[in-house]
Amino acid sequence: MNIKPIKFSWIIIVLLMSFCITVYGTELSLPKSNYDENPLELAVMNKNIDEVKKLLAEGANIEGGRNDGYPLIIAIDSGQYDMVKFLIEHGARVNGSINSFSPLHYAVNAYHLSSTQIMRITKLLLVNGANVNHIYNGLSGMNQMSNLDYACYSGISKRLCPSKNPSPADGTPPIFWAMGNPDVVKLLIDNGAEFPQRKPRGFSLWYVAYLYHNPQSMKLLLDHHIPINRREPILFELIIGQDDIKYEVLKQIIDYLVIAGYDINEEGDSDGTLLTILIRDLSENNLKIVKLLLDKGANPSVFIKEEGNIAHLYASRYYDSTKNNPSLDIAFFQLLIDHQLDINALTKFSLQTPLDLLFSKVKNKAEFEQLPLVVYLRQRGAKFSSELN
Repeated sequence: MNIKPIKFSWIIIVLLMSFCITVYGTELSLPKSNYDENPLELAVMNKNIDEVKKLLAEGANIEGGRNDGYPLIIAIDSGQYDMVKFLIEHGARVNGSINSFSPLHYAVNAYHLSSTQIMRITKLLLVNGANVNHIYNGLSGMNQMSNLDYACYSGISKRLCPSKNPSPADGTPPIFWAMGNPDVVKLLIDNGAEFPQRKPRGFSLWYVAYLYHNPQSMKLLLDHHIPINRREPILFELIIGQDDIKYEVLKQIIDYLVIAGYDINEEGDSDGTLLTILIRDLSENNLKIVKLLLDKGANPSVFIKEEGNIAHLYASRYYDSTKNNPSLDIAFFQLLIDHQLDINALTKFSLQTPLDLLFSKVKNKAEFEQLPLVVYLRQRGAKFSSELN
């Protein structure tokens, strides 16, 4: 007897759900791609130049189903030099509309292709009048997708989705997107690429080169006297993320950043100095970078947050038998002392030396005197504050 009302209730619920999906689902979903529906775009994607010729002879729009140049973009993104050349020769626009991600942007950012492919296609576009300084500005209006977003989400070029590569985003000419490939950067420069010091809503060319971990592009910026932006914490991010970078690449990047004018002794907002980051979990690899920074001018006597120097900080965190490595500890202090550390400097407020701070971590004085690090520091002249004149 209660079955019918229950059935009726479920019918109401299903109808309401269907209504919600119809009304709201359409509004929230991404635009449906016409990629598979446009014969010319499909022919280009399938690398079928004979079919492309046939379709154009029959009157197909060379700019594609959305009249936005997608056939050319597909050819560029898939590395089809001959197809790109054919489309350009038959009237495909080599420059995007205002604010668009232009064909040249696509070409220089095609890191899935070989460097040779990228160079050939980029040269072809430039020879045919591509604007080397065309600015990509993202969305052109409310609820509209840029052609970059469309390429990402429609499946034409998923690798361009924002989470896939370093993304300079909007407000950028092609050179920003080329910073991972120094040969292409040089080609753009030789063809009149300008050097905006900082894009309107984001970071500088130096920062983009860092994101790509590309010291060769940094060298080009240095050679062309492109100024750094001191507000960008490239060195801090570099040291924090150094596990993902080969040592030789990291060394080159630091070299160029220091030559360009970054202050190797600058304090971060919360991280202290670069040396502070490295002593959080000292390792053989971190020790190599400590030496590199010291050789490049990092000053071990600089007071961090006006409290004490790097030796004070290390000593205050020192005594933990589960983590300490005596040989690493000694090697670390040897580097500091060899680079002009004042081993008996006093902290600003408590007036303690590094030896005082080490002693405060040990309850047994006999044990303290036998610590390999203490033995070494005593040999190098370390004293308690009470022993200073």
